[in-house]
Amino acid sequence: MRDFVVKARPLNKDQLSFLRKKVLKFIVEDSQPFYILESNSFKELLLSLHPFFELPTEEALGKLLDNMFETGQAHLKVAFENVSKISLTTDFWTSRGQHGYIGVTAHWISDDYSPKEAFLTLQHVHYPHTSEVIKNKLKEIIINWDISDKATFITTDNATSMVKSIRLLNDEFGIERISCVAHTLQLVIVKALTCNTNIQVFILRVKRLVYFFNSPKQLEHLISAQEQLNYSKIYKTVKDVQTRWNSSYYSWKRLLLLKGALIYLPSKLKADHIRENTKDGNRLERIMLSKEEWKFMEDLVVILKEFEEYWADQNMLLYH
Repeated sequence: MRDFVVKARPLNKDQLSFLRKKVLKFIVEDSQPFYILESNSFKELLLSLHPFFELPTEEALGKLLDNMFETGQAHLKVAFENVSKISLTTDFWTSRGQHGYIGVTAHWISDDYSPKEAFLTLQHVHYPHTSEVIKNKLKEIIINWDISDKATFITTDNATSMVKSIRLLNDEFGIERISCVAHTLQLVIVKALTCNTNIQVFILRVKRLVYFFNSPKQLEHLISAQEQLNYSKIYKTVKDVQTRWNSSYYSWKRLLLLKGALIYLPSKLKADHIRENTKDGNRLERIMLSKEEWKFMEDLVVILKEFEEYWADQNMLLYH
């Protein structure tokens, strides 16, 4: 098949700038790395759309990104001039490389009573990550956006350093702290799930069962069992994440969905003529949950479902 050749005129300065901004928008909104510019197939795609398009360098895109940020910041500052009250949310976290970062989002009500929000910044915070350092960084951000007389509340998690930093910020700007509902809910659930030894043992046993199917071989066994039992859809186990209470809900809910295949699988593997499969069957039988534990999981899922549905409803109200 012959290549389709586009007849086009050379781009003028404004047209080239327009297309480069579109490339940058694609990279930013789709979370693409700048090194995609080195991809031959990506270059070929852009040139096929317009043969006179000059692909920008990473450095040029970086400068363009800075310029677009400054333009956007200027427009947002103008918008803030007509806003009397602004609420902020902030979060602080540490990367795997132990680098600290803080993010701040602004929320306000427009003249037509529509909720608005804008992500103001994501900044690196140098060590030490004390409450005083966090307070000074937030102060710097608030002053930079010219909203020190507009910011009234700031929502944070319940970390001690964050709570103290807002208390210090309140002394200067009169900004009150609101505790994050999601984080408070997380603490409530985590506390409840660690309130006694029996629940802790149960959670560890469930995790051991889930992690048994981490390997491709065990996952294939699980898929095969579902196929033999005529599951309408094939499922995998779901891991829970310590910092997300509802991940336990979804992990246990999935296990209950897979319960039939899980209970069927040990006897199936033990009957296999392959020695390794027989060993896997014996091991799975040893870590399989008891009838009482399955019933306990059902009860917990019913309870956690109420929390999950409540939180989902709150999100619907917030964003719609």
